[in-house]
Amino acid sequence: MFDDPLTCDPRVFACGSTSRVGTLAMMSAHAIRAHLVRCDCYGRIVAFRESAGVRLSEVGTTRPARLPSHTHEGACFWLILSGICRERYGAEDHWHRPFSMGYCPPGFEHRIEIGRSGARFFVVELTAERAVTIGNLEGAPGMVPTPLQGPKVFRVLLRLHGEFCRIRDTGGAMDARLVDSLTAALIAQAVEPRTVPERGRPHWLEPVVAYIDAHYADAVRVRTLAAGAGVHRVHLARVFRQVYGCSIGQYQALLRIRQACRLFHADALTLAQIATMTGFADQSHFTRTFTSIAGYPPGAFRRSVFPHVSCVREASSRLQIRSARAHMLKADHAAAILT
Repeated sequence: MFDDPLTCDPRVFACGSTSRVGTLAMMSAHAIRAHLVRCDCYGRIVAFRESAGVRLSEVGTTRPARLPSHTHEGACFWLILSGICRERYGAEDHWHRPFSMGYCPPGFEHRIEIGRSGARFFVVELTAERAVTIGNLEGAPGMVPTPLQGPKVFRVLLRLHGEFCRIRDTGGAMDARLVDSLTAALIAQAVEPRTVPERGRPHWLEPVVAYIDAHYADAVRVRTLAAGAGVHRVHLARVFRQVYGCSIGQYQALLRIRQACRLFHADALTLAQIATMTGFADQSHFTRTFTSIAGYPPGAFRRSVFPHVSCVREASSRLQIRSARAHMLKADHAAAILT
């Protein structure tokens, strides 16, 4: 429910001549193995941090890329930050768009193809030892790559990315306890939707969730949803929290945040415009909500993931100008004191 269908034009992968495609097919077997152990099959590692059996990394490429069939030693949770990719296993193609989420189990063979504009991924990789804990859980994703859905999974991945950006930008140490806690929550929440019994999902809940998904930017009232479902609003709120692990308002806020993330690449849109388009009262409301979920403000996230956007460049230039002016004022003040 949380993940809307992806409709992509296959021509986005019409990359032209082989010379234009960043392929790993010509790498040696040893290089391929090293490449995959580091879980940078999606492209060049932008940055990474490791702690207690967990590796956080951003990987990406600015060019089209094809990777031959391969496996990973560790289990990987991933979040696409930008670009489009196609994953192939068995006889099927699986398309992934920005801010799609997924899980790839250790030892599973698949192929990856990245579109002509490249792509960027945030990857949470677990060591082989820690990945065993996932397979032992009831309702685990299993031994095939699995698209992940649900607001709680998205929230944890975004929060992990926020911690990753904090330590990358400040040069500080990783908060091992926080990362371990978030990783445990990620594993639990990726598994949880498969463990909720069917009797816990009444027939009237699916249309309610579909309505929220379609009207995430509108004011959705629990009373109206309950009337449409033919149940009491208290019963609706209780069942929704039991199944999705959050309130209706929190679910809707995460839908808005996810859609806002998908709009960050738009060159002409300011944060204020994105806030309005996604249903927030104003930019301040949007910033507070985003920061409470990700652990850092949307402007910093946008500058990190989409530095090419003109709004970001202009904001960076304004910050540089302000900084230069502040330095000049300090220098003038110091000179005045000395004279």
